[in-house]
Amino acid sequence: MKNQQVCPPSPRPLLDSTFPDFPSSSASQIIFINDWYHDTTDTIVNSLLSSQGYNSSFVAPSPQSGLVNGAAIYNCRFAEPGLTGEQKAQRDMPELRFPPDARVRLRFVNAGAHPVNWVSVDEHELYIIEADNTPTLPVPVHRISVNVAHRYSGVLLTSGRRIGDSFYLRAQINTACFGAGFPDLDPQTPLIFRIADEGHRLAKTLPRSRDWNDPTTGNCTDLDETVVVQHAPPQAEQISVFNSSRIGPLTTTDEAGLSDGISFLEWTLNNITYENFAYTPLLHQIVRGEDPNTGRIALITAWNVETVDIVIQNLNGPEHPFHLHGKPFWIMARSQGSVGPETIASLDLNTYNPLLRDTLGLPSGEWVLIGLVADVPGVHAFHCHIVFHQAQGLFGALMIQPDVIRKLQDPGGELPGALALLCAQGNPNVIDPGRRGRLRKRLFDLPHLDLLHRHSKTSTTTSPQPTHTVVHAQQHDKLHDATIRSGVGECS
Repeated sequence: MKNQQVCPPSPRPLLDSTFPDFPSSSASQIIFINDWYHDTTDTIVNSLLSSQGYNSSFVAPSPQSGLVNGAAIYNCRFAEPGLTGEQKAQRDMPELRFPPDARVRLRFVNAGAHPVNWVSVDEHELYIIEADNTPTLPVPVHRISVNVAHRYSGVLLTSGRRIGDSFYLRAQINTACFGAGFPDLDPQTPLIFRIADEGHRLAKTLPRSRDWNDPTTGNCTDLDETVVVQHAPPQAEQISVFNSSRIGPLTTTDEAGLSDGISFLEWTLNNITYENFAYTPLLHQIVRGEDPNTGRIALITAWNVETVDIVIQNLNGPEHPFHLHGKPFWIMARSQGSVGPETIASLDLNTYNPLLRDTLGLPSGEWVLIGLVADVPGVHAFHCHIVFHQAQGLFGALMIQPDVIRKLQDPGGELPGALALLCAQGNPNVIDPGRRGRLRKRLFDLPHLDLLHRHSKTSTTTSPQPTHTVVHAQQHDKLHDATIRSGVGECS
């Protein structure tokens, strides 16, 4: 059995001036990685949000296959009874061809729903030159750990290879990141790279290349974050906290979790599980001058153009790939355990060479401090990029300059007509339209963990007083006028 999809066109080659210490690429190719489930996302999510769970569990499920550029091989002996199909083999898979003596830029994109993938090319080091659109110093590695939503460029050198040579690209799912079983999953998806010039007709022989010996399971960690040289502001004007945890059962028989008072799992940020009121988005509320309901979303507010540090703590859960819309951030410090306000103020931050990106993996029981310049007004989503965790509420927002956002109003004080019409036909009180009705006890009525930081459940927009911990401050020059951007502003 095989699934194929169309991939985007390859990007333009890198220019010599972009990376002066590394030769420009002479060819480029997108390597699109994702995971494949035999049930639809709607089926899985609706089950996770019910008291029955998905396969009697509330943890993110494991896939049936990993895909590379839309293709994979599934062992049909694991297929459900009654299903028929032709068993495919490696020779049925598409292959990629590159010229000899070339520098090939491989752009790895993990567009999956859940797992971390290790990508490698047999017997060839990959030179990492970009991470999440950030140029990096060329770093040779055997494998690249590509988390959900991460993008990397790795340069493959085909020097010394002859026409007809072949070797495998391997995308290996890190199964140690799973909380559920994976009985029918082959974690590795190989794709053949063959050396050929345009017009060559070559037999589809299988490579005899050897994989690297580096491990492909273990901690769900990202690329070493010291591979770039940049500079970040030495101090922030405010420091805020997103604490990630959970409430409820992991399985339908988890008595300890069921004692929390709800019958399915909910992920939380600052003790709040996100509720998607899709027909009255947060952006619309702010434009109308309303106060956001901070019992429905964990919210950090930057009132001015300022430098903001955010401490993210994974207090109780698996590894989460956290993603921020609208603004890339510097990764300035991370460690195991947890930190409090008195500790944050004295942290030794890496301001010389922090990696700039928009997604990071945070293992269980660890914290990370990220820094950014809040200069793009808007409501920017912050969430775990495991889609099942998003659906279970692991979602917050960074709101930048709400006073500027309100200027989107027309002269009559209303939303612009086209924007208002997007949501005019829906019921503003409906949570997650299209999903099953969910009976839940509100999280702020339940006993909570003693977390470092709690958001106020009162207004955050009527007064320019932040609801998050301000640890230290330093003046920062305003950068430039910015346009409104929204990560929590579209109707479903």
